[in-house]
Amino acid sequence: MPLFGTSLGDAEQSFFEELLDAVADVNDIPKLIFVLKRTAKVGLLFEGVRLHAGDLLDADEEESADISVYEEAGAMANFYTEELQDLFAKEFPDLQDEDFILHRGVNTCLFACPPLGLYTHGFEIETVELVVRFYISKLFQCWDNGAKCTQVQAKFFKRYKKAWEEKRSKFMRFKVIGSTNDEE
Repeated sequence: MPLFGTSLGDAEQSFFEELLDAVADVNDIPKLIFVLKRTAKVGLLFEGVRLHAGDLLDADEEESADISVYEEAGAMANFYTEELQDLFAKEFPDLQDEDFILHRGVNTCLFACPPLGLYTHGFEIETVELVVRFYISKLFQCWDNGAKCTQVQAKFFKRYKKAWEEKRSKFMRFKVIGSTNDEE
């Protein structure tokens, strides 16, 4: 995908609309697990049931150089996000009450939203943050449009609904851990 600016282009909006169209349950949405800035594009890696390019793109979009879907990216016995959720619960129980977490590594970052089961890695913190904010805001939109969710997620969405309605993706405040211990 082209680099995200203040808004998405038509192809990117169409991609996300197709990905999130008629979502019946927030937990059926593929989880965004990695964001990679590549020259003038952004690569996104999702975890979930296998998707095919034809499920998300029309013929013209499949031929376009803006969006590529790699169907055979790999598989694990357990979902990666579940592994991270278990790690957080066992190794970092004090973070279990945080809704938005940013771990700043030496050359990497991890954005986490435990109530949504979202754990997104990347290298360029500014790019990853922009994409994560956009993605979480789209999850709010799905919920607001009637998508089902767990009780924990419903409580989370209700807690931030007013802030999300007023500020959209800008309402999130991440607890910063890692190379600095400052809160944003």
